[in-house]
Amino acid sequence: MAATPGRLARQADVASQEAGLDRSHLLQWILAYAGLSAAWHLQAGEREQAEATLEVAQIATAALHR
Repeated sequence: MAATPGRLARQADVASQEAGLDRSHLLQWILAYAGLSAAWHLQAGEREQAEATLEVAQIATAALHR
């Protein structure tokens, strides 16, 4: 799961290197998508899924600042 400490940052490192993408742009995309996904979950009344998705957004934000 992406919420495992350090996992999202490691995956972003590998994915950005392999795809030739800027790491910060990849993490920003993850953050934006997680926010949008959380909004969809909340609209559907799926609070637990929204909270899990927001946790991924927080992890992506922390990874952006390291």
